[in-house]
Amino acid sequence: MKRLLTLVLVCILMAGVLVVPASAESAASNVDLYITVNAEGDALVTMQVMLRLEANYENLYFPLPVNAQNITLGGSRATTSKSDAATLVDISKLSRDYVGELVLRFEYTLPEAVQITKIHEGTAQEDWALQLSIPLLSGFDYPVESLNFTITMPPGKMVERPTLTSIYRQTSIESDIPFQVAGSQIIGSTKTVMNDHEGVTL
Repeated sequence: MKRLLTLVLVCILMAGVLVVPASAESAASNVDLYITVNAEGDALVTMQVMLRLEANYENLYFPLPVNAQNITLGGSRATTSKSDAATLVDISKLSRDYVGELVLRFEYTLPEAVQITKIHEGTAQEDWALQLSIPLLSGFDYPVESLNFTITMPPGKMVERPTLTSIYRQTSIESDIPFQVAGSQIIGSTKTVMNDHEGVTL
């Protein structure tokens, strides 16, 4: 009888019925950006990030734009450091000894994210011209599975349609993150997963 049970178990293993599940990858499963640009051209940013942590991380940082100021995390002043390309927000206290979904809410300011200049001054066509430079992603260590953004601009007109730049996928970035300009708002969402360490600027 014991030999029969052993034989059955071997057959099941060989048939692949007992399969050890592959470990999932940690990622930012969703990033939502709500950005309001004031009359001085400063961008006031609220970012909500849903992290999926598949392991404990003793040291974990979330990167924000290198020129980000007045940074808060969950309403409190954030602990930050600088790299060459980003401002790193320390989230180790939240990621240490924790596995699962983690929601982060950042607020920060990007000074002079939009250049505002007067055009056709003194004529009937006088207006304000707007030119953007707003980082959307700043190189997180793990993939970003979904990115959504809404940017509300001050009165004026954009000199030309904004363009996206990317570290890894410049040739396809416009189709990977389609966006529309509707009145004073720019609204966009990703159609594909963004690579780990990806940087995207509008």
